[in-house]
Amino acid sequence: MGKFFKFHLIRYFPLILYFALPWAINADKLKWKNGTTSLGKAISITSTFVLWQEKGKTVKILLSELEGVEVGYEGIPVCVQYVDEKDENCEKLLHKINGKQISFVDKENPLKLEILPIKKFQRIKAIFSSEYDYSYHFQRTTFGLWETQNFKGFGTLISVKDDIWEIQTDGKTQAKQSFKQTDLISFEFLKKPEITEIIVKETPKVIPGYQPVIEKKYGKAVVLFGGTAVSALGMLYEYNQSVDAINKDLEVIPGPNGQLFLVSNVLGNDRYEFHNQRFRMYSLVFLGFLSYSLYDSFYLGQNVSEKGNSNAVWLKPWIRDQSIPKERPWDSSQAFKVMQYGFEFETRF
Repeated sequence: MGKFFKFHLIRYFPLILYFALPWAINADKLKWKNGTTSLGKAISITSTFVLWQEKGKTVKILLSELEGVEVGYEGIPVCVQYVDEKDENCEKLLHKINGKQISFVDKENPLKLEILPIKKFQRIKAIFSSEYDYSYHFQRTTFGLWETQNFKGFGTLISVKDDIWEIQTDGKTQAKQSFKQTDLISFEFLKKPEITEIIVKETPKVIPGYQPVIEKKYGKAVVLFGGTAVSALGMLYEYNQSVDAINKDLEVIPGPNGQLFLVSNVLGNDRYEFHNQRFRMYSLVFLGFLSYSLYDSFYLGQNVSEKGNSNAVWLKPWIRDQSIPKERPWDSSQAFKVMQYGFEFETRF
């Protein structure tokens, strides 16, 4: 006759208080040859008869009298709340659950299995009892709020073996918790909110995409500015020394018409060559600092910053009351009062 599933007694949970009221579930269906059907529970099936339980009575029914036997799905009582619904539904039987999907059946129709992704649910709650074996229904990767005799917190189920449940807690420590099935009290899945609450405070405003100047670190700016300034001063000093070396090493060359020409000897002047090499070295350093500064301002400043563009602007609005003094001291009328408002900007340069 094929494989059948034994369907346990379940508990009916009200929507709010979750009181345990045991009642029989008609999990299986008999189809008689005369066209009628019966709902109950198939306790066992042999080659000649089926041991059938219905309304608290157990009877043997010959297979020759039946057209067929439909076996329902095994489940445990849970209360679920869909994302698009406000009320909970406690008429569900949980078949299996993991980190991605959940399968369940209705109490009134245990023959129909429904499988939905976990993101379709806002809340799923199950109260554990000693009547069921939950290891079949809870699979690995199941995440939620677990409550046991000694632990309560969010975690992910990583293994169920030899009646020992092990979960990985959700948090900075990422600790593992192990407990027996008899220690389980409840399980609850809560969908994480996708939109966080926006808190508005009376603080200075910051232009979106920018960060306050006071939060910046100026170490790199000091190095770049200092290196550029030192290399520029070095260029100026070496240039003056090179010109001075040329002026002190002049040669007089007579012309064909009796004219005298003053020519600087730059080829055989060791002092000029020394300062000229140092001038070129400072020039390369200066160009390096200048190039990196431009690269940092227009590229790195907009990509590396954790809070936005490094070219930050601090915007702070202010409102002040001001009184205009009287032009005539003997005037008995009240002084004029005005309200001034404006903005304060801070930025780096």
